[in-house]
Amino acid sequence: MAVKYYTAQVSTPDADPDLGQRQQVYLRALATSPLVSIHYGKFVLRKKRMPLVNRPTGFKKLILQVLGMDLKTYPDGNVTVSVWRMEEKGTDVNLGVHLVADAFRDRFDKAIVISNDTDLCEPIRLVVSELGRKVVVVNPRGHKQSALRNVATEARKIRVTALLESQLPDQIEDHWGTITRPVNW
Repeated sequence: MAVKYYTAQVSTPDADPDLGQRQQVYLRALATSPLVSIHYGKFVLRKKRMPLVNRPTGFKKLILQVLGMDLKTYPDGNVTVSVWRMEEKGTDVNLGVHLVADAFRDRFDKAIVISNDTDLCEPIRLVVSELGRKVVVVNPRGHKQSALRNVATEARKIRVTALLESQLPDQIEDHWGTITRPVNW
C-alpha cells in the first residue's frame, strides 16, 4: 500500500499569516510515515481581468473609478476589473500522470482518488476503461461530483467518524524532534 499526497506550497496571505507555517508542520508530520510520498505542484500569482457579477452603472461606476478600480466596459455591457488571481498549477496533472503510470506499471489493483477536480476525469477514465483497474473517487467536500462518478468504478463519501478516526496524533516524533499539532490545523 502507498499513499501519494498531491499539494502545492501555499504562500502566506495577509488574511492568515500562519497558513504556510501550519502547512509545513502538516507536511513534516505526513513525511514521518514511510507509506506517504508528497508530490508538489505550485501556486502562480497572476494579474487577470475578471467580470463583475453586478455591473456598476452611472454613479456607482464613477465611484469605483475614483477609488482606483481598473474597470473596462465591453460593448455587451460586461464590466471587468483587474485582480490578482492565485492559481494552483501542476497538482492535478501530477496526480493524473502518476495514476495512469502506476496503473500501466501494475502497481495497484484499486486506487482511491480523493478529489473533486474534474480535470481528473480523463486519467480516471483511461485507467478504468483501458487498463482495467478499479478507481474509487471520494469527494472531500461531501457533495456528489457526477463527472468523476461517471468515469470511476465507484464513488464514496467520507464518513465523519472515519475522518475523526484518521487524524494524526497531537504530537509526532521525527529525526528533527517533536512535531506538535497547531491549534488552528
